[in-house]
Amino acid sequence: MTLTGWIAVFASIWKWSGKLWSLRTWMGGLNFLWGKPGILRQCLPDFLAYFRKDFHPWQQDNRALLGKNLQELDVAA
Repeated sequence: MTLTGWIAVFASIWKWSGKLWSLRTWMGGLNFLWGKPGILRQCLPDFLAYFRKDFHPWQQDNRALLGKNLQELDVAA
């Protein structure tokens, strides 16, 4: 499902529950995404690094993360 699809799903749920125009709901969502630690706030530095002119994936040492993911895939298979 795309981002717009998820937004539509959550908007319909909030409308059904009467929370679509609740300031508290929106502030909680913004805090979840951008507050401390915030999901998007944590991802933003890596996301912006991708758009640097001199970016190359090999500049990031992610061998530990790659090894962990490969182990999880082996366990799941």
